Amino acid sequence: MNIFACIKQVPDTTTRIKLRGDGNGIDEADIQWIISPHDELAIEEALRLREQRPDSTVTVLSAGPERVTDSLRMALAMGAERGIHVNTEAE
Repeated sequence: MNIFACIKQVPDTTTRIKLRGDGNGIDEADIQWIISPHDELAIEEALRLREQRPDSTVTVLSAGPERVTDSLRMALAMGAERGIHVNTEAE
């Protein structure tokens, strides 16, 4: 069985969010990005399912800019076998 967990990055809850000077969006300069806590739970559940079905593989999928690779690496460190990055530079 192939188990997919879709994840996204969100600002760390301790990060102070600042607006850009033009007021159109947030200033991402000092933001620490992490895996969404809900998505982290989804990865853990996928790993539990894999334990029940040893023939399974866990793949983590995320779309976003290049910084998403950090979250994919974290998911691989948690135990996922593969990570897929759909590179999207658009806001």
